[in-house]
This record gives sequence, structure tokens and C-alpha cells, in this order.
Amino acid sequence: MSALMEGLARGYQVPDIRPTTEWARENIELPRSRQFTVTGLFDASISRHLIEPINDGDDDRCRETNVRAPVRAGKTLIMDIRLASIMKRNPGPTRMIFQDDSAAKDQAELRTWPIIEANQCLRDLLPEDRHKNRAQSIILPGMPLHISGPSLNQLQSRGYQNIFADEAWRYKPGTMQEIRGRLGDYVKKGTDKLVVLSQGGDVGSEWDEQCQ
Repeated sequence: MSALMEGLARGYQVPDIRPTTEWARENIELPRSRQFTVTGLFDASISRHLIEPINDGDDDRCRETNVRAPVRAGKTLIMDIRLASIMKRNPGPTRMIFQDDSAAKDQAELRTWPIIEANQCLRDLLPEDRHKNRAQSIILPGMPLHISGPSLNQLQSRGYQNIFADEAWRYKPGTMQEIRGRLGDYVKKGTDKLVVLSQGGDVGSEWDEQCQ
């Protein structure tokens, strides 16, 4: 009976709709790792340039965020924190795309999994069937999460509500168009979110045109 009551209580909880940076400050701890310059509970006040692109995810009118910034400016942290918020507060099919398969594997093993394992609110979301948990593919309640390189073949089989694209300046021509195509039905519903993070690229490239 207690389990039933706990389930009912969770179903009637008031949604936490605070800006993601405020929510994360109380809920998301960055683990001790060489991958994170600052560890402990996330605090955007020490990197204020991250606040707006992180909180873009809370605005239903904002469907796309493009961040062009130099190396070590915290671009990947934008993705890490927004992903944590999606998993816990607004689950939907999500894909993280990197410049190559090696970078995707590093993200999964060195950042995504350590953040999940360091935070109880995310660990509790993992399925009991551990066979559903693979390094770059996690089937969570209400959402699959896939982490991959930019191969066009990998982008043609599924649709996603949320897509994060990292280092777009290195993508082959046509990749961004394929990425947009994967948002499909969610574009029609008006619930799609595209986040593109990258260094600057060549003038006239797809990434340069997108920024302009």
C-alpha cells in the first residue's frame, strides 16, 4: 500500500518549472574529474555567459540555440546541464551528435555517465534492466538517449524531440540538413529543440551561414 501511495504522490507533484540554471544549482553536481574545471553543485553565477543558452530550453518560443565560442568556453557544459534537465523534468527522445565516433564515445564515458552516476535524481531514472544501458544508448522512462558521431546513415532511422550537435564546423556538407530532418514530427507540434555548439568555421560553410 505504501508503494501505491508513493506512486500517487509522485503523480500529483507540482512540476518544477524554475529556470534550468536555478534548478541545476540545487540538483546537479559535477563530479570530480579532469573533464570538469569546476566541480560540485553547478553554479552558473561564475560563468554567466552560459545562463542564457542553458535557459533557452525553458522557453517554448525558442526552438533553436546556436552557440559559436572558442575552445574551453564551456560549450559542452551547456549540453550537459540541459540534458540533465530534460531527463528529469521534460523527457523526450534525445540525440547528442559529435564530430566523430571517438568524440561521441568520450562524451558518453567521461561526461554523460559520470554526471548521471553522481546525481541521485538521474540515477533513479535508469531502468532496472541494466541490459538497456549501453555506453552510448540509454533507454530511460519516457525517452531514449543516443550519443553518436555525425554519420548520415545514423541520422536516418529515428525522430528526436531534442538534438544537440557539437562542433558543427567539422560536419560534412548536408549534415545539418539531415539533423534538422530528424526533428520531423516534433517540428509540426512545435516542441522541437535544436542546440548547435561549435567553434567558428570557414566563411560560407553551413555552420557560418547558420550563425549569420
